Amino acid sequence: MKALWMDPGVRELAALSALAALGCGLAAARGDLLFVAIFGAACAVTINEAIDVCSEIIGRAAPIGPLERLRSL
Repeated sequence: MKALWMDPGVRELAALSALAALGCGLAAARGDLLFVAIFGAACAVTINEAIDVCSEIIGRAAPIGPLERLRSL
């Protein structure tokens, strides 16, 4: 089985998530709530997509909704 970090898609999504989290933190430090919301949403979307990609690589189907996803962790 191939390691998850060998897949370039997972590395790219992890980097995008880290970059969005950094932008969210910097916007929060400056007190700009609009950009906090934008970068927070970008971070959530990339984390969600990374979970979907990882579950495809592992070979199981991704859970349908967010509650099922939390229960599967």
